[in-house]
Amino acid sequence: MNSPNYHIIQLGNYELHLCYEELGTRSEGQRGTLWLDGQEIQGRKGDKLTIGTVTLRHYGTEKPFPWAITGWNYDDSSLIKNSWER
Repeated sequence: MNSPNYHIIQLGNYELHLCYEELGTRSEGQRGTLWLDGQEIQGRKGDKLTIGTVTLRHYGTEKPFPWAITGWNYDDSSLIKNSWER
């Protein structure tokens, strides 16, 4: 289910679910969860997982500022897009 504030990216058998918080503002941030076969993949800050040619990193659960990235997302920050860039 993709919507303005929620986006699902298929990565092989995995799904990266991104929830955009403070949508469309300068404070927009992302919270990512990773799923495999209907089960959420837990992670800790700094964990990395390579799926095919893509490496994901867990950014932790602390949100030091509103636009922070939390949970799972791309390790390569150039691949992390704001809601209006996708």
